[in-house]
Order: sequence, then structure tokens, then C-alpha cells
Amino acid sequence: MAAEQRVAPAEVRAARHRKCFLDDGRAPVTDADAALLVEQRGFLALGVLPRVWLPNLSGWDEGREWNVSWRAWRWKETLPAAKACAYLKWFYGQGTFISWRMYPFFYAIWGIRLHPEEAYHEGLLSRQEMDVLSVVAEFGPITSHDLWRKLKSRLGKRTALISALARLQKVFLVTVSGGDLEGWSMHTWDVVTSYVPDGVLDHLPRPEEAARNLVAQAVDNLVYCTTREIASLFRWTSSCVAEVARDLARTGRARLDARIEGYEDLFIASPAAQ
Repeated sequence: MAAEQRVAPAEVRAARHRKCFLDDGRAPVTDADAALLVEQRGFLALGVLPRVWLPNLSGWDEGREWNVSWRAWRWKETLPAAKACAYLKWFYGQGTFISWRMYPFFYAIWGIRLHPEEAYHEGLLSRQEMDVLSVVAEFGPITSHDLWRKLKSRLGKRTALISALARLQKVFLVTVSGGDLEGWSMHTWDVVTSYVPDGVLDHLPRPEEAARNLVAQAVDNLVYCTTREIASLFRWTSSCVAEVARDLARTGRARLDARIEGYEDLFIASPAAQ
């Protein structure tokens, strides 16, 4: 049996912090850098998440005043406008960047692939969500301002639009396709099937394969983590994550032998972790 690995909490924090930088150690300062970091990490957050640490496009900026740096604030418009990656509200309802190589794994598990009317009759979409989706499908790409103007009489309150957009992003029906950088930024919206690059959704994996790849990428991004952390990210049970982690360990894509000083439990670790 392999010896358990024991690391200090400071080492864990440092290893995780490095994930906010490019693999060659550079900080992402240009659009091209940011797009490359999304590709390298598979998925990452816009800013520091409130519950579970995840690599983010603001973490490298030690001088930021808030949890989101000003450069990252631009990237949530410029990267999707260039189709460099997907951007949507996903982890904990916060801004999330997903690379196109990882996108099919998310879509295979959470994407609604029924016709919208069928999804509505199956109870998977509300009437308000259907109204928003139909307008985006007909007029997209469409700005938040124009979307509200067309839906105000039907939705009544702007909070209803915000809620519907949040849900439609969660189930991969609507996504950000760019936005206005003047003043307080405003998103442009499009339906996922019209926006994603050709070929991305052509060959979807089975949900089991998708889950393995998502957990493997999460372990690599977190470096050292618990089943609870990964379960919290994906809204799964800890037992489900533990089963997937054991499968990854059997194939060398994760390790289950790491201990962090001051903690009793074994941690899941990336194979690349020292």
C-alpha cells in the first residue's frame, strides 16, 4: 500500500493559488491569456466563489479591491463575444467560464434537449422561462435591455427576467454571447444551440463518462479536495462523488492517499500534486 501523503494547509493554499496562473507561471493579462487559462483549467470562476475555492480569473490579481478584478469583468463580455469559451452563471449562480472541450460534459448531464414546448409540458420549464427563451430564440443575439423591453408586459417585474435567465443558463438553453463594455456592462444573450461553435455538441458523452471527466477536472483544479467540496460544486451527493473518485483512482486520474495537517480525513488529490 502506498504511503499516505501529508501536506501543510499553506501548501494546499499555494498549490490552489497557482491554478489561477497559466501553466508556465504567467498571470493572465490579455484576452488570449484568459482564453488559454480557461482551456487549461477546463472550467473556472469569474471571481472568488463564496463556498468552495475554485480557480478563477481574478485570483492572480493581488491588487483587486473586490472578489472580481477589473480585467476579469471585461472578460465575461470579450471572451464569449469571440467564442473563445462559454460564459454563464453556473457554479452557485456565479459567473463561470467553461472551455469548449469540457462543455459537452456539462451539457450531457444538465442540458435540456427536449423541444421547448415539450420541456414546458413535462414541467421542466416554467411559463416565464418559456417566454424568455422564445424571445431569445427569435431575436437573439439580444441585449438585456432589449430583452426586458420585449418582455416587460409579460413578466411584470425585472426580477422575473433575472430568475428566468438564471434557470435557462443552468439547463444550457440560453447563454451569454458578448456584451457592452461601456459603463456597467450589459450582456448579449443567445440560445445555446445557435451560439456554440460547430461540432461542440455533435457527439455527447454518456452521463457516466461526463461525470468522470468533470470530477477529474475538479480534482485537478482543486489539487487537494474532499468529496463534499466536489459534491457542493456540482450539486451531487458525497457518496456519488466518492464512487467516481474511486473509479478515477483505479485508472490513475486521482489519488486517495493525501492527508492535510490538522485534518483527520483522507483527501482526494490530483496525480500531479507534490
